[in-house]
Amino acid sequence: MILERRQARLEKIKLSEERTIMKEKTMQKSGPDARMKKTLVIGALLGTFVGVAAAYVYLQNIQSDEEASITPGDGVKLGVLVFGLLRSIASLGEGK
Repeated sequence: MILERRQARLEKIKLSEERTIMKEKTMQKSGPDARMKKTLVIGALLGTFVGVAAAYVYLQNIQSDEEASITPGDGVKLGVLVFGLLRSIASLGEGK
């Protein structure tokens, strides 16, 4: 009877330790995933607000009677600027 109680206690302790180990492993995996999700959400929100602000400024700069048009040259310039910005953002983590 005493041996059975001790074995039951040991089994409970082992189960408790296994649960603790599993929780620690789960926490280690969720840390980078949570940071990645947070970064993506913040980036998406910032991109949305910057895009809306850019469209608003563009529409304010054209006169009301003009048609909103961008020349191919302006489109290429804008594309090069955007890719340069993305390259700069991508290189932020390098060098550490």
